[in-house]
Amino acid sequence: MQLIQVSKSTQPRGMTRVTGLVQYNDGVTEEYWFEMPASFEPSSTGNPWLAILLPIAATLGEDLSIPLSVDPALILGAESVMRLWAHWRKDMRVIGITTGPVQAVPIPNRSAASFFSAGVDSTFTVLRRPDVKHWVTVQGFDMPISKTKEFEQHCARLAGIAEHYGAQFIPVVTNIRETRWKKAHWEAVSHGPALAAVALMFENHFHEVLVPASYDYSCLDPWGSHPLSDPLFSTVHTKIVHEGTAYTRTEKIEYLSGDNKALSELHVCYRGADSRGQDHRNCGRCEKCYRTMIALDLFGKLDDAALFDRSNFDIKRISKIYISHDLDEKFFISLHRTSVERNRHDIAEQILIAMRRSKRIKMLGSLSKLPVVWRPAQALTRRLLRDSPK
Repeated sequence: MQLIQVSKSTQPRGMTRVTGLVQYNDGVTEEYWFEMPASFEPSSTGNPWLAILLPIAATLGEDLSIPLSVDPALILGAESVMRLWAHWRKDMRVIGITTGPVQAVPIPNRSAASFFSAGVDSTFTVLRRPDVKHWVTVQGFDMPISKTKEFEQHCARLAGIAEHYGAQFIPVVTNIRETRWKKAHWEAVSHGPALAAVALMFENHFHEVLVPASYDYSCLDPWGSHPLSDPLFSTVHTKIVHEGTAYTRTEKIEYLSGDNKALSELHVCYRGADSRGQDHRNCGRCEKCYRTMIALDLFGKLDDAALFDRSNFDIKRISKIYISHDLDEKFFISLHRTSVERNRHDIAEQILIAMRRSKRIKMLGSLSKLPVVWRPAQALTRRLLRDSPK
């Protein structure tokens, strides 16, 4: 796989598009592009391109060639992160990397930035780090690039939040998930490198970029954005920081519950009203929305979270939640502990039922792969999942 060329073009609404022409080993070429405000000069190095192409190259098992200068620390980090991925997943390979000149060029007078989506993790991060005055959000990750109107509404709201806290909001758009790059596993591998690539596209402006942590230190299972892997995409002069791992999701929600503005703008849903990708509202039906509403209710703040539809929340429905991932189970263990501490035994009981029920569904999933019993196991699984928040 090789990066053939990189070009810049002016786009509507004051944006600059940086396009990389990528050729795979089978001869197919695709354009990967990033759009950013024209007031920011994009990187001219190979650093962001190494970050974004590494997960797909390692997934396909293709050596990677980038004919631009690349930072020496990033090359060492890339070699380390590939070995980490190969340890986590048998389908990931350690590939060869060739680049142009290996050099670190100092850039003076830069500041710090954070990724921001108005979700729990990113809101917690920017509230704890008021010194960070540049907030970046990306269309093309959770929100598809086809949702132009929804992204404009989302950006208008996020820009208003940033202005409230004296920060500058920076929208970015990318098509990477519309290319072959989507073959790299988004959750398990590639979303961390995608964030790092955007961060390094701004390396002329930021010496530090915060990546809000998805999980705390009790949940260090393999994941695409991870305290072990994210910092490996740092360069000599731009540090990628995995921020907030010392706090559980419940502790983060309790922290931001003290800020009415943050509560009123809290947005956690990646499914959207049409279940086709993030938009500007919380659907109030999916597991992520529901567990966030549980925490807000525990702290007496659900009515203050305006982007959630309170009428969708029913404590008796908590028992129907299907907790599909072991990492998500940690969230519910934390919620159960907080429920007991706050004498909300009605919620605590429902959480325990949901956890037991989820274990049974997973067991049925294993049985559905066996001869003879697979058909009744699948039928029972479908029946149990029918009433789950989704």
